[in-house]
Amino acid sequence: MASERPKQPSSISGQTAPVDASRDELTAKQRAFVREYLVDGVGKQAAIRGGYSEHSAEVTASKLLRNAKVSAG
Repeated sequence: MASERPKQPSSISGQTAPVDASRDELTAKQRAFVREYLVDGVGKQAAIRGGYSEHSAEVTASKLLRNAKVSAG
């Protein structure tokens, strides 16, 4: 017999699973990036000042700015 997939909880009952709040929060580095980005709007420099690697700061800034949690932060 093939292995069966685990059953998913039914949403018919109207109950929802508890939300893991830690997934919705920014990391300390992400908060630092947001704070620094608001200073001058320069992503690469904000990433460096926020504690990210200077070598990859431009790519990191681009990724962070596309992250919905960071953009809302």
